Amino acid sequence: MNLATSESTPGSRRNALIASAAMIALAVGATVFGRRGAVAISTVLPLLVGCVIVSEMMSAYVLFAEFARSRLIWLLFVAAAYSLTATLTVPYILTFPGVFVPSGLLGATDQTALQIWMLWHLAFPAIVLGAIFVGRLPHDARLGRASPVPRLIVLVLGACVALGCAAPFLSEALGRYLPELIRGRMFTPATTVVVLPLILLVDVLALAMIYARTRNRTVISLWLFIAILASALDAAMGVLCSRYSYGWYVGKAFLMLSSSVMLVGYIGEMGKLRSRLSRADDDLRLTRAREHHLAQERVHRLVFYDELTGLSNRNHLEERLSTLASAPQLGSNFTVIFLSLDKFKEVNDQFGHAAADHVLIDVAARLAGGVRRDDMLARFSGDEFVVLAPSLPTANAAEVLAEALRELIRAPFDVADGGSARITASVGIAMFPDDGTSAEAVLDNADAAARQAKRMGGNTTRFYSREFFEEARARRRLQEDLSLALLRDEFVLYYQPVLDLRTKEMVKVEALIRWINPERGLVAPDAFIPVAEQSGLMQVIGYWVVEEAIRQSSQWTASGTPTPIAVNVSARQLDDRAFLDHLIRALDESHVRPSMLELEITESAAMSDASLAQDVLDQCRSLGLGISLDDFGTYYSSLTYLKRLPIDTVKIDRSFIAGLPFVKSDAAIVVGILGLALALDRKVVAEGIETDHQRAWLEKAGCGYGQGYLFGRPMSAAALLAWRETRSAFVATRGSARHVAR
Repeated sequence: MNLATSESTPGSRRNALIASAAMIALAVGATVFGRRGAVAISTVLPLLVGCVIVSEMMSAYVLFAEFARSRLIWLLFVAAAYSLTATLTVPYILTFPGVFVPSGLLGATDQTALQIWMLWHLAFPAIVLGAIFVGRLPHDARLGRASPVPRLIVLVLGACVALGCAAPFLSEALGRYLPELIRGRMFTPATTVVVLPLILLVDVLALAMIYARTRNRTVISLWLFIAILASALDAAMGVLCSRYSYGWYVGKAFLMLSSSVMLVGYIGEMGKLRSRLSRADDDLRLTRAREHHLAQERVHRLVFYDELTGLSNRNHLEERLSTLASAPQLGSNFTVIFLSLDKFKEVNDQFGHAAADHVLIDVAARLAGGVRRDDMLARFSGDEFVVLAPSLPTANAAEVLAEALRELIRAPFDVADGGSARITASVGIAMFPDDGTSAEAVLDNADAAARQAKRMGGNTTRFYSREFFEEARARRRLQEDLSLALLRDEFVLYYQPVLDLRTKEMVKVEALIRWINPERGLVAPDAFIPVAEQSGLMQVIGYWVVEEAIRQSSQWTASGTPTPIAVNVSARQLDDRAFLDHLIRALDESHVRPSMLELEITESAAMSDASLAQDVLDQCRSLGLGISLDDFGTYYSSLTYLKRLPIDTVKIDRSFIAGLPFVKSDAAIVVGILGLALALDRKVVAEGIETDHQRAWLEKAGCGYGQGYLFGRPMSAAALLAWRETRSAFVATRGSARHVAR
């Protein structure tokens, strides 16, 4: 809590006004009816003054603490006012006649006590006025952060204590020079006429300035107002009422109120603050409990349910499967029906992601309507769903349920713009415990059966069999070995040369990955690339291929034989937003010119997300990278993508080269591709050239570049260096022979 900036409430200001009016009324009544006559109890004054000293020092402590926290200068003045009045109260009670000895301690006279009393009543409002004018109450005049606040507080306290100790001696010395008219008694007529108006003038001025400056908007200004008012009433009653009269006692009560109002107000504010903090703490606990409950629900929803369809997700399915498999008494057997949508990617390509999502939602709704009450339906992955059916009596019952679910999916789905999409499903079935003794095994076996159904053309149902198990186990082992291959540095790049068919010189090489496993030996790319793509490892492997090709290019450039390298890029790499950043960073770190690197994409990769592929390839082209379209002619939209994509080179697939020059259909297709590519100003590379007849025919047909076993197989970097030297010598010798022949 910060008292310096804590605002007073309308209710507290109203209560202060009522209290002030009551104090004035009580003072007037006590002065009129209690000026004379009362019981003289000399011990009352020391007790009252002791309470005053304690409360003033505690109030000063509160204000010094607020000053140390906020560094507001006017708080230092108010704290000094309470500190000075506390120190002045000590000599006042010591010199007051008839309290400790008849004439007062230290040989003081009545006039000494009067002057200290007068100084007490003048110092408090005067220092408050200093806070208003010098400290600019209530504005934000602060000390700098470098100011020594503790030292300043000690100096102020020291000055107050020194003045309090010197006050009786200074007052006694001053009294010797006062006229006889005002000496001898506490209040002579002359002192009454001078002292009371002077004190009241300073008090009224302080009250008026506090109200004019602050309107009592802060709690400290409100408490100061009441404290100065109580001090003024005590001064008036002390002068107008005789010693130990009823009015005099009331005045001393006001004196104690003046000294303790700050402390009482602080205690009250702390009580209010604690009450508010307690309520806020209770509210916070309730809010946290409610938010914790909602967060748990959200987390549970995110962890166990699919966001798009609202079905259980893979985590929820696997948890339920594990529960059933580990507690046979809950279900002596259960069946897993794995549904994989056929050609769903075509729906996504044709109608867009939003329409494909709506189809998935409709599929989920149809399947939910076809399962039994005790069955669990889950979305396993993008276009795969799983039904966990406990207690199906026979395999025939499982097949009936699977066929019913396939039938639900077979009906057309409405998509955007009034169109419709037709999809089918490949279904695999595995039963516990016959087809697996663990939840993971049963699920994997159902997945394997669904894949087998898809390989057989889709839109069919297959039960798990032992062959599937062997295939799945071999696949898992291959995946495990593949995940360790990078760590064990088992991948290498081989390079196959691409030649200019006219000059017979090598113009670039294609980087081809090879996996040399200690147990399996040389693993063909066709065996591990599909596994890498499906397991998510292809992106990491693709990063390695790019880095290794760039490193080799940097090495060749440094050795004086710069050679462009073509690198195959998969559909997953084109879909990866970070691929381009990684490529740029690798080129910058190796200081390799982008023109020394060429990206080869297949038509199927370009079709996976045409807009994204075009965007990524446009950026690559702007960097200076070469772009090749691989396996050209094997996909139905080749002409469209040859026109749209920023392609530099077209590679004719080896399937069209194999029949040359004898198969007329292959020859016709190659001639058409050559004519189209050359018309569009694209370079053409023929892949799979294995015979000299093929080379000669392609050269005569206008094909500029060739690649195949006729020129060189894929080889290591060292072997390529030796091949290059041999080839250069051969080309040079052949050139010399031609020159001689001429």
